[in-house]
Amino acid sequence: MRRTKVLLLSLTLGLGVACGQVESGSEIEPDRAPTPSAHSTPRLRTTQPNLILITLDTLRADALGTYGQEKRPSPHIDQLGKEGVLFEHAMTTNPETLPSHASILTGQWPHHHGVRANAGFILPEAKLTLAEILKEEGYRTAAEIAAPVLRKETRITQGFTHQRGALSRNVTLKSVPTQHDSEKPMTRDGADITDRALEFMQRYGNDPFFLWLHYFDPHNPYYAPQEFRGRFKDSPYHAEVAYVDNQIGRLLEGLRMLDLDENTVIALTADHGEGLDEHGEPTHSYFVYNSTMRVPLILWAPEQLKGGNRISSLARTIDILPTVLELLGVEAPPEIDGQSLLPLIEDTENPEDRSAYGEATRFAATFSLPTLRFLRKGNWKYIHKTNPELYNLKEDPNELTNLASRHPERVLEMRGELEALLTDRPTADTSAQSEIDGQIAAELIALGYVAHAPRMEIEAGESPLDLYGVDPNSMVESAEGVARDQGYLRREKAQEALSLLEPIREKAPESTQVLLLTARALNKLGRRDEAIRTFRELLGFEPCEYKSRSELAVILRAEGQMQEFVTLMEAGVEACPLDKANRNDLAWLLATSSNETLRDPDRAVAIMEAMLSDDQGDTQAAYLDTFSAALAAQGDFKRAEAVSRESLRLLEAANAAPEIISEVRNHLALIRDGSPIRE
Repeated sequence: MRRTKVLLLSLTLGLGVACGQVESGSEIEPDRAPTPSAHSTPRLRTTQPNLILITLDTLRADALGTYGQEKRPSPHIDQLGKEGVLFEHAMTTNPETLPSHASILTGQWPHHHGVRANAGFILPEAKLTLAEILKEEGYRTAAEIAAPVLRKETRITQGFTHQRGALSRNVTLKSVPTQHDSEKPMTRDGADITDRALEFMQRYGNDPFFLWLHYFDPHNPYYAPQEFRGRFKDSPYHAEVAYVDNQIGRLLEGLRMLDLDENTVIALTADHGEGLDEHGEPTHSYFVYNSTMRVPLILWAPEQLKGGNRISSLARTIDILPTVLELLGVEAPPEIDGQSLLPLIEDTENPEDRSAYGEATRFAATFSLPTLRFLRKGNWKYIHKTNPELYNLKEDPNELTNLASRHPERVLEMRGELEALLTDRPTADTSAQSEIDGQIAAELIALGYVAHAPRMEIEAGESPLDLYGVDPNSMVESAEGVARDQGYLRREKAQEALSLLEPIREKAPESTQVLLLTARALNKLGRRDEAIRTFRELLGFEPCEYKSRSELAVILRAEGQMQEFVTLMEAGVEACPLDKANRNDLAWLLATSSNETLRDPDRAVAIMEAMLSDDQGDTQAAYLDTFSAALAAQGDFKRAEAVSRESLRLLEAANAAPEIISEVRNHLALIRDGSPIRE
């Protein structure tokens, strides 16, 4: 069955990056502008300040000299901190790239903007971003993004007129020769980000602009250019920090040479830090300790902020949006969670009034455990999990001594504040949830992430603070094993994958992610009966896990188990009535089956008409393709042709994968010839 083999997302409207396609939409023009020089024409002053937002992926605060790093890899960022305002205790909201950037660009907590992990989420279109706000104010908006985690299809770039990502045309990708070919991530080199930023400012510097620069270099795998590797032989991570600092130096020099520095506000931060084996965490996305949740935050605004100011009060990355808007003289929207940092800078606010919140969903995605959460207030930090943790960060900044048993009253108090923060208003709706395209899943895996969306307590009708299962600290090795296992499956090493999964499955028998990987490994090894049983076991735990249901359907059909195949499709619709993918799969079967006893065109048309009538403005080309097949099976070829042409138009506009466009063109040709589509 085509739908269950290719998966619906391959036909999703707007999926321009599938199968290596470039991003669609407006990109910054590829022709190169002259490199800024000391003789550049002086700029005309605009009345509105410009804004540059720099997000340095995976940069710990203490990796910078200005935050205490003795290796001193960051002279340019350190100087920026001396000239601007530096926040010593800034906290991010999530140790993964997409949700943390969603908080930066919306000023909202993750449970309000709805993006909870890199995989399986998109920013709801209704969420207002910093770019949309400034575009409305007349700013020219542009984004230079280094990694496909922040691809256009996540809607994280809403409001950017110009945008360029890792899968765009004419970009320079980072070379990582130490990686296995199938594991190489497609990320842009930091120099390419800087080059394009300088071009943009050279071309458009006479207009007020908002430029977002996302550098990915400090992210694993660490492989800085030789010059920096040679300087930091004992620390590949700090070599990458030094390299990205060099790029910031180039950017700042270009800004001065273009005479834009005095009228530009810069906000520099990170989406999250890096574990570097502290607390047993080699990279990030597992825990919510300061190694990954404390980030640098520097505001640089020569005409508005006095330089050399270090703020010891707690700050949050959700505060960046309202702060820069105030510096630009633009009113912040009312629905944000962040607060301007200017009162802290001016010492007119009680620093105890702000609380920082963050969450990590890696264990939820991998082992169906509760979301890991923390609340920080002043110097106290509470981590909500099976074995709760409490730290006095003033006395114990590295979070080595758990004080929860000594201060149960403070644990109870902070748990209450955490619950109030999570339930103060309704959470984001399910429009933030999305299926995961195979190409993007591969990219996430190459970067060490789990390409599987977490099960969220709120979606399951449970309290967000309910605790169950083992303590996540005991599952780090197993989580690392799952990440390695995904790599084995990508490299067609199914037996190695299965061997690695067996002890993990014993430890986490109800993990849908582990069961899914186990079923895939068994199927690759030709052990179909075992794979079928494993898929059925998984669906017993999570009946709406679409990828598992679709992959099982492919196996059942290949094995000739047609009645079981049909029953599976029917069960998916019954168990998950709101899941359009299941209804689409069933309608395709009813419309195109070569088995007359299974074919029911009238029901297929009814299913698709009902589904499309409920559409909320995000129609997928896949659904229209199915609808056209159902109409053709019914004999209504005129209407079928019109619907098929619209499906094809959407795919071509989205620059979808060539093989998908070709398939839909073949369907259209059959319909024009008065022939129904048969599978």
